[in-house]
Amino acid sequence: MKASWLPLVPLLHLALASPLVPTLTPRMYKPEPRPIGIPISKSTAFAKRDGDDDVDAHLARLEASVRGTYAKYGIPYPEDQDHLGKRQSAVQDLVLATSPCTTGCLYSTPTYYPAASNTSSVSDTTFSITYGTGAAQGVLARDVVHLGNFTIDNQVFAACDQLSNIVSGDMSGILGMGWSSIANTQAVPLVQQLWQNNELPEPVVGFAFARWNGDPSASTSVKPGGIMTVGGINRTFFDGELNWININSESFWGIPLEDITLNGETLSVGVSDVTIDTGTSLVGVPLAAAQAIYAGIPGAQRMGTSSFYAYPCSEEVNLAFTFGGVSYAMDPSDFNTGLASSTSRQYCVGAVFVITTSGGGSGVERDMWIFGDAFLKNVYSAYRFSPASVGFAPLKANTASILTSGQIPRSNASRASRIASGTATGSSSRPTTTSGAVMGRGLDTVLAVGAGMAAVAGLML
Repeated sequence: MKASWLPLVPLLHLALASPLVPTLTPRMYKPEPRPIGIPISKSTAFAKRDGDDDVDAHLARLEASVRGTYAKYGIPYPEDQDHLGKRQSAVQDLVLATSPCTTGCLYSTPTYYPAASNTSSVSDTTFSITYGTGAAQGVLARDVVHLGNFTIDNQVFAACDQLSNIVSGDMSGILGMGWSSIANTQAVPLVQQLWQNNELPEPVVGFAFARWNGDPSASTSVKPGGIMTVGGINRTFFDGELNWININSESFWGIPLEDITLNGETLSVGVSDVTIDTGTSLVGVPLAAAQAIYAGIPGAQRMGTSSFYAYPCSEEVNLAFTFGGVSYAMDPSDFNTGLASSTSRQYCVGAVFVITTSGGGSGVERDMWIFGDAFLKNVYSAYRFSPASVGFAPLKANTASILTSGQIPRSNASRASRIASGTATGSSSRPTTTSGAVMGRGLDTVLAVGAGMAAVAGLML
């Protein structure tokens, strides 16, 4: 049995477990900004399972994940492509389950409670979005938001009382990590707003993801999933410097791909715009690129008209992608997403899937490339607001054992990441919060930002 990140897209979670408590007293001082590290947990729902009884469900989750990727980027799914939708990302906004929650919340779901906040402002502007396998509806609201020692006094977010396949367990919503130009709320997303307000010591967010492939226990229990660092990078996980590649525009985190190699052979495949997305599980490419990759794998074949290819499980596939003049290898276990059939153990499903963007009779085609966690588990990745760029560095050899052990190391950089288990703290030792709370009590809130992940640190409204 192998474990991997196989989220259903609306649940793409890097959940920030966050108490929602009111800001009842003014802050007497502003603490020195420091990076904060947020532990990530891997959900059991997204574990890769190789047991025969689980294959059909596993394939359904894969298909749902791809459907969600299509929906997130405004691309009609191949079966529904009568027209091309506007390209947009659903994961730029802060979306929060709100009381009274009429649809889609569980008894365990912590909710934002505007009536308990003396700083809350709820508007009449409606908000509605579909994520592919889920949806959220509500209104736009404003409130004070604290993330560790960072504070935004008037953050706009979606307060949603109608949810579908968004929350589970103690998860309460989604935290978007993109740019304001593609936010559905037309508001500046939380982390970008922190940067614009000069709250962050460095204009960057960094990620290191754990790998649980091959561990049977990952399908039955929650596991440590890695670390997200806000306002800095954690050099514990890599040597040297990050390789920064300028993004193409302040919309998606899109950078040029210079080449792909397969088992050491160049495919001479490059493109000017590849979206790097922690909220996507796999690697999506145009049909021609998928054909070039799988043509080099003996016995590989497309699975009917689906987005996936199957290949002999006995084949070890060594893919590498060149960004900014550096080639980054993808571990063969990350390429293998699990069995392709419940009746045979011969073929496995590859992590590179096809994104089809031609629409009906319009004759319009667009090439879309989206690199998610199947690739990102192999690097330390960072997302910098100024200068706008994506940074990669190969992970140290001991990174996997550190991340899967649940250790939360401090960075060896000049600015150390302040890490807390349970809540994110800075020099003020206050958790992240929002002002809305029930009876003035803090509520643990989980917000989604990465594929199959749930972080434990406060977001207070």
